[in-house]
Amino acid sequence: MRELNYPLQELNYPLQELNYPSAGGTLRALYFAAPRQGAPLIVDIHGGGFCSGSADGDADLCARLARETGWNAVSLDYRLAPAHRYPAAAEDVRALYAALRADASLHFDRQKVVVMGHSAGANLAVALVRSEGAAGAVLNYPWLNIADNRRKYRMASIPKFVLDSFAKKYCPDRALRRDPALSPLYMGGEEAAAMPPTLVVTAGQDSLRADGIAFCKLLQGAGVGVRHIEYPAARHGFIEIAASGRMKKNFYTSEKTVQAQLGCYEQALADIICYMREIV
Repeated sequence: MRELNYPLQELNYPLQELNYPSAGGTLRALYFAAPRQGAPLIVDIHGGGFCSGSADGDADLCARLARETGWNAVSLDYRLAPAHRYPAAAEDVRALYAALRADASLHFDRQKVVVMGHSAGANLAVALVRSEGAAGAVLNYPWLNIADNRRKYRMASIPKFVLDSFAKKYCPDRALRRDPALSPLYMGGEEAAAMPPTLVVTAGQDSLRADGIAFCKLLQGAGVGVRHIEYPAARHGFIEIAASGRMKKNFYTSEKTVQAQLGCYEQALADIICYMREIV
């Protein structure tokens, strides 16, 4: 464990880089410790279609969440496709979560953990909380049906060929993509009932909003406490993009578009924090 002076956009917030050995190599996470012992923990799993991204990309977001909640927060790394195919990412997230819980030097409340994932990271979050448990889950613009390549395209969203490429790189076996462990929308009611209280955040200008809406219906049918919040003007990835300061690079069409995404981000962050406080 070593202290880092990380160049954050939000604030110069000290953090720890954690490294744990595993069969797949070193497991890495960026950890923000709360000022008081025994505070809850927010576990963040980045997006990127299982093929890109890192714990560093969500460091600003975790720093802000830690500061505004007074909780601990951690951003997880995992192996990426195509070099590491399914189930490598899911195995890494599960192993890293177990290592964090077993690390006696980390003074968070093991009964008060909220797992938050973005896009493909939300997919990994579902698998994690179903197998390992958590006090709650937050799924931001989740990609939950890897087998679906016919969903309706929405302007300014992720092109179909990009999603298809990510799916092929992470799981070349088309039949396996329908496994509920990889595409949670194929879960039965009994499997879905293993989910903790869940917040599903969808973006109105995102083709993947259909996955989030369908998952809410699945959880409701299984008797799981689920809340759905949609931001009509938001585009896919708006939370991570805004938090990391990449908004102008990604949403470059107009200043109006940029401001709209920033507004959605600020509201979503407030709603997410409110929800986490309610369930923990």
